[in-house]
Amino acid sequence: MLRIALDIDDTVLNWRKAHEAEFKCRLRGSKPELITSQVNSLKYNKNFWENLSLLERPDFTPELWCTKRVNSKVYTRNSFRKNGLPIKPIIQFYNQSDNKALGLIGKCDILIDDSWFNVSQCLESGFPALLITRPHNKWVKTKYRVSHLSYKEIEKKYNELFR
Repeated sequence: MLRIALDIDDTVLNWRKAHEAEFKCRLRGSKPELITSQVNSLKYNKNFWENLSLLERPDFTPELWCTKRVNSKVYTRNSFRKNGLPIKPIIQFYNQSDNKALGLIGKCDILIDDSWFNVSQCLESGFPALLITRPHNKWVKTKYRVSHLSYKEIEKKYNELFR
């Protein structure tokens, strides 16, 4: 069995929709500095983090969760409970430019993420990663892509690209 790490926001939970509603803005075209500032202002907003809606439920239990959130892991676990997601270890980075591969090596076999930046960083580091298709990343032309959080689809792509 593959040990799969899942990103949280916009991979499993609908962070983008909640963020746009909270700040009454569109993320597309927003400056990264503005988004970082907005996210930092949400750090202690328990209501925001605990009430994100489910975007897609994986048909498997991930080995761990991997995220670049700034909030308390308690908020994240409470959100998982509300959404019926498994409570597994959370590897959390606080800097948007951090390479997730550095925290995943030896802990899992592959990362599934909605961010092409994160996926490409992992791939450049020699760590297997796949992009989950979401509306904000459809423009990315890559063979490192899956359409759903389906174990069979991920395993097939892993075997095709990384074995």
